[in-house]
Amino acid sequence: GEILGFQQGAQQGFLASLEMTMVARNDKTGGTITKKERGHRMAKLTQDMKDVMEKTRGYAVATCTKDGIPNVVPIHHVKALSDDELMMADIFMTKTLENIKENPVMAISAWDWDVKPRKGYQFKGIPRIETSGKIYDMAVGWVKAEKPDLTAKSAIVVKITDIFVTSPGPNAGKNVEEIS
Repeated sequence: GEILGFQQGAQQGFLASLEMTMVARNDKTGGTITKKERGHRMAKLTQDMKDVMEKTRGYAVATCTKDGIPNVVPIHHVKALSDDELMMADIFMTKTLENIKENPVMAISAWDWDVKPRKGYQFKGIPRIETSGKIYDMAVGWVKAEKPDLTAKSAIVVKITDIFVTSPGPNAGKNVEEIS
């Protein structure tokens, strides 16, 4: 009942918003059109969103090729770096990294299964790959602390451009900026 309703609502919101962002391209340069370039402000995480992220057991991370072929993978190591950036540790990424390099857009879905009604958000943004420096060192240390036998190959930092609701109900699939 409730879980199925959450999955259906989350899936509908995820697919609708994924389709809108993943194919957003600038015809002249082939580069991604960022929210800032479209004249909008960048999206900001609220404390509620950070709380959901803290309770999430895993994240669905979506990328796609330049031709629009999607790739969704489960990721455990994701955290907020600031109010407008997320960081994830790359331990096993192959296709995800290829997609980031050829089409730098990403969607990350987080949800809290333990609250009723279920609560979730999808964060969309522009990723960059860090293979050295403070953020990379943070990712390596975080993974080693939780899983000593694993090593992060890189840190992916995502500048958040849009945040969508994936909670069941009338706001499912809506950009949080559209909700009053």
